[in-house]
Amino acid sequence: MEMFTKEQGVFLVTQARKYLESYLCGKDYKMHEGFAWLEKKCGLFVTLHTYPANDLRGCIGFTEPIYSLRKAITEAASSAAVHDPRFPRVTRDEVDHLIIEISVLTAPVLIPHASPKELLEKITPKKDGLVLKNGADQGLFLPQVWEQLPEKIEFMENLCYKAGIFEKDAWQYKDTGIYKFQVQIFKEDAPGGRISEIKD
Repeated sequence: MEMFTKEQGVFLVTQARKYLESYLCGKDYKMHEGFAWLEKKCGLFVTLHTYPANDLRGCIGFTEPIYSLRKAITEAASSAAVHDPRFPRVTRDEVDHLIIEISVLTAPVLIPHASPKELLEKITPKKDGLVLKNGADQGLFLPQVWEQLPEKIEFMENLCYKAGIFEKDAWQYKDTGIYKFQVQIFKEDAPGGRISEIKD
């Protein structure tokens, strides 16, 4: 799966860093206007990691392709830095010690299934990210989460918790929708360092 070139991915990560540096100083940052591909609408997440421990420091984004890349990258970057409820706000000085990772999402597709067994058979670890929806409750795991939760049932149970549902088998309910998507990942190897596309 390739939605964007490596050069475009490098550009997105670079812009996310420049935007964050300006945003956390209270300054405006205007992204380059000359690229038509930045107007493409995509789901996108920005993830911040500590360096060198690579611990999660913030992750927020948009599941559905509701914003242009230009808007999604700035909104997700600022939200990951200051609005992730799991962490305190990122400071301007701290940005110099964080790694920026961007995941561009394909549109989530409902997984049709007649049984929990069939559902699990249609999920590919490390490749598929999942969205769980049940009424007003919704949770998402990027494919990167398979690194921490490699077993399918454990992954699904934790996805229920992520959605705010405390019944760990809620993923099996008939009124629960499970959607899958894939991502294209671009990540710095060090704060402000070389940017690579991450592939299995």
